[in-house]
Amino acid sequence: MRREALLAFFLVLLGGVALSATGYVVREGDTLWSISQRFYGNPAYWQFIWEKNSKSIKNPHWIYPGQRLIIPSVEEVRARLSGGFIEEKKVKKPVFSWELQLFVPYLTPSMPEIVGEVSREPFDPEKTIYSKGDRFEVALERGVSEGDVLLVFRVLSRDFEDPETGKSLGYLIQNLGIVRVEKVKKDKALVRLLKGIESVMAGDYLTAFRMPEPIYRFRPVAGKVRGRVVGLQEGRDVAGMGDVVLVNLGKKDGLSPGALLRIYVEPWGREVGSLVVLKTEQTTSTCYVYRNSRPVVVGSVVGGGV
Repeated sequence: MRREALLAFFLVLLGGVALSATGYVVREGDTLWSISQRFYGNPAYWQFIWEKNSKSIKNPHWIYPGQRLIIPSVEEVRARLSGGFIEEKKVKKPVFSWELQLFVPYLTPSMPEIVGEVSREPFDPEKTIYSKGDRFEVALERGVSEGDVLLVFRVLSRDFEDPETGKSLGYLIQNLGIVRVEKVKKDKALVRLLKGIESVMAGDYLTAFRMPEPIYRFRPVAGKVRGRVVGLQEGRDVAGMGDVVLVNLGKKDGLSPGALLRIYVEPWGREVGSLVVLKTEQTTSTCYVYRNSRPVVVGSVVGGGV
């Protein structure tokens, strides 16, 4: 069955969606991927919806309940498919979710550019700790606009030391959540917490939100690069599969998201696991424990080829 006929067949199964462009109001939990599945029977066609609404959708990963979208007609989608706009076989799904890559601790030599700080004057006197869906006030240091999406982070340490060398590795930052600016008044803004892994509190900072670079495949690190695990997720003594660790290797060592590091046991260099780089700074990286046959601890040796 040809692709065009198959698309029309799905539309019939889905309840006879109109063949002309139609309006759609975004519901809670919707993504462009799921909306494409609903209207076309194939999530891979989300790019058509994004293209049609590019003026109102700044980032395809972020659409909001109540937002109105124009859904391209089946004829339009069919015409674009036949014109080679999209190849289904080229549509890839990242190995990790962007949330896993974003909401992690990391080491950086300098603070992120601060847009504002969570106000110590609560918007709701009965709330001092904020979770998903809550609104709170931000004291602004830079200008923002209604609708802007910002990242909330917390400074865990301002002078994190390499436990082996004693050398300062900079600020230890924990990304906490994402907010959308709802109102702006002079040097203050009212924001709503859209997503988060931890509660947000007064004194936490906000910076510009940038979508992490997606990881589609792992790339073994070439060469005899060597480093060590310098930190674990807060409150942990050991790490295992699925945990996040900090290492003293970074961009200067050729690392980027998706790089695959090996975990070794000294002095014989026996491999006992592997790490996948999620986020890199110049001299450090945040990594995901992909596999391990023994616990990963501060001081564990990591690197490239033997």
